[in-house]
Amino acid sequence: FVAPKIYQAEVGAVLDGSFDLLSRSGCAWRAGHGQADGPEWNVGRAIQFVPFTAVLFQRELFEQVGYLEESFESYLEDVEFGLRCAMAGRQGWYEPRAQAWHLGSATLGAWSPAMVRRISRNQVWLVRKHFPGGMWRWRVLVGQGLWGVLAFRNAAFGAWVKGKWEGVLGKCGDAGEGDVVPVLRECEREIRRLQQQGGWDTFWRLYFALTGAD
Repeated sequence: FVAPKIYQAEVGAVLDGSFDLLSRSGCAWRAGHGQADGPEWNVGRAIQFVPFTAVLFQRELFEQVGYLEESFESYLEDVEFGLRCAMAGRQGWYEPRAQAWHLGSATLGAWSPAMVRRISRNQVWLVRKHFPGGMWRWRVLVGQGLWGVLAFRNAAFGAWVKGKWEGVLGKCGDAGEGDVVPVLRECEREIRRLQQQGGWDTFWRLYFALTGAD
């Protein structure tokens, strides 16, 4: 697969994202989101997680690793697919010469109850499906708890609670095959590096402060 550089449609030279990275908390970051365009984002590179906002796939990839997890509905279904690709040793390419503009949250609305409920639930399902044996429990509690604080600040805490409840009780499909540990460790190193370089988001500053070094 190949993914373009994606700008925020309403801002201009501010990035919506380029590729995704998944932490050991089950919370994902669209790399570069909210940051100004710059040299870091003008270099092509191999990637493992790709946002489905704008992307080209070879059909054979779906035949090899499966299709999207339909129970996720929307939000993080592309991250879950990327995790299966990474565990299967399948990579893609970030190509900054290809560009797109994205009007984010245009369907459900930013921090709408429907959006928050889905993300909150799907964070739990990522952990249940791919993190064996309660792996990284502290990181999961910290990351998803901090995301709950963001939901509270955006008047969507009830939807966050509902999503977590659905995540615990609902069914989310079968686990993927492969070793998730090296994939997510490398993702976290890259999140830390890019955050240090482009300026820390409060969420990730607190997450790494509370969970410590690798």
